[in-house]
Amino acid sequence: MSYGSPVFKTLLGPKFMEGTALATSSTVEIPLPEDNPEHMSVLCNIFHMRNDRIVQLGLPFLANFVNTCDKYDCALAVQPTVEGYMLAALPLAGVPTLKIYLGIAMTLRYTDAVRRIAVRLAYQATKPIMEYMGPSRGSTIGPVCARIDMSIVVARHCVSDYIDSIIDEQHENRGMKGSCDARCNVGMSRVFSLLTQLKGYNLWSSTTKEVNLESILRSMETLRLSDPIDLSPCAMNGPYCAIGYGGMGLGRYQHEFGEKASEIRKLIGNMEFPELGEASQGTRKV
Repeated sequence: MSYGSPVFKTLLGPKFMEGTALATSSTVEIPLPEDNPEHMSVLCNIFHMRNDRIVQLGLPFLANFVNTCDKYDCALAVQPTVEGYMLAALPLAGVPTLKIYLGIAMTLRYTDAVRRIAVRLAYQATKPIMEYMGPSRGSTIGPVCARIDMSIVVARHCVSDYIDSIIDEQHENRGMKGSCDARCNVGMSRVFSLLTQLKGYNLWSSTTKEVNLESILRSMETLRLSDPIDLSPCAMNGPYCAIGYGGMGLGRYQHEFGEKASEIRKLIGNMEFPELGEASQGTRKV
């Protein structure tokens, strides 16, 4: 118990009655009337590595058990059990579960878990993270949520900026052909077709539908684009005609959309939270 918790180490030391009694006996009874018996049983089993006696750590249990761990300053001792359970559950966890996991990981200062949970929240959230979290439970929760939200905003801007760059490129490709007949519709037709095709994918939210970042990225990774069938170049149709010059057909952007999605996933995966400070790996300064 002393190795697992600085609080118990002090309590079982020579300055307290329990420690004095332990010095003259192999066992000592410690009254803990304010603590949940089930929590203390799990805590003791973790301390003594009796993993076969640890009950399944469901979400309701963990949400309250974290307070006992925080009280006895034993985040490091319970980390393999608590953090391991949360990380194993992440692939199937929705926002209601993730927000509780984030609170647990921040209370126990598990930086790696905070980052992984934050990534999942960034992918699934459709509104500011703090709106999911409810009343703040600490001075760092607000800044951490703000960093997650900023990453989402940056990611969404990357998508819209890339689409804007495609439109600009198509206009520039048509505009630099100064000798072309004005009746050529290649540039505008491709832009209109691009936006029409992209509308069929989950690339942005609307007034009637909220789209999360994961849906956006999956659409970018799987979308297919084709040139419009109504392209009408001018009669000149020279070697530099916009219809074929430089491989400017819409199909060329499919691979680039996938690459952009990969860049955004790296951006989200590299989130950092300096607010958690030095004591962010399950340890605290005593």
